Amino acid sequence: MLDSGVPGTKALLIGAAARSLIGLAILGFCSLISISCSTKEVGTPTYSQTAAKLFPISRNSKWGFIDREGKLVISPQFDAVRDPLMPSESVFSEGLAAVCVGKCNWVYPDGKTPDTLGGQFMHKRFEGKWGYIDSTGQMVISPQFTNAGRFVCGRASATTDEEWLDALSDVRSGYIDQTGHFVIHPQFDSAQDFGRESKLAVACLGSGDNARCGYIDVAGRFVINPQFWSAWDFNGSIARVYQTKNAEPSYISRTGQLLWKGDERTKDGTP
Repeated sequence: MLDSGVPGTKALLIGAAARSLIGLAILGFCSLISISCSTKEVGTPTYSQTAAKLFPISRNSKWGFIDREGKLVISPQFDAVRDPLMPSESVFSEGLAAVCVGKCNWVYPDGKTPDTLGGQFMHKRFEGKWGYIDSTGQMVISPQFTNAGRFVCGRASATTDEEWLDALSDVRSGYIDQTGHFVIHPQFDSAQDFGRESKLAVACLGSGDNARCGYIDVAGRFVINPQFWSAWDFNGSIARVYQTKNAEPSYISRTGQLLWKGDERTKDGTP
């Protein structure tokens, strides 16, 4: 440490250095916050770690949960549970699990059959409502959604619109918080769960051949504009996308830069 010989100078220098270190520590902490789920739009969710240790079981066509020792924790009472994307994941996410009450299946409208629907075998609507329970089995978000995803960063994709299997209906999906209120207005034709690592979600405008998908942040802003026919969550710094229905996989960076362009295939499947 430099000393000018003036009484108190060393103390001032030490104090300044300490303040600089504190400032750097605060800056580093804020940097960590900026890449986590804790933004001005999203608070850090709090939840019981017990929920991650519960496993779904079925008895007499009703679903409940057991713990790791096989002890029944939540008695079978729900008509369906939302399966995780990966078998190794828990049905619970951030302390909540999506459960369904009702038929929870695709049915033909008003008891009609494909014969009376002009051969439209896929013209079915979803009957049932999705809500969310906590690790005690208490329904904390009442069943009201025709589709509901998993909570990540305090957000879960959801819709209250009537859903049809053949996508003839005008369904709009958005994202709810852990109170069940929409915090990202239903505006997407398709909305996937947020990635735990990327903190981004694939959201699409349009459907079928006209679908254009991009990536939104937890505030619902497109950070990569909708331009792909289909898109997957990021695996580290790279994500798989399909530019058209007949294209081979392409890959993009976190900034949306095209890293690899897949071949376009003809209708007979050849490049």
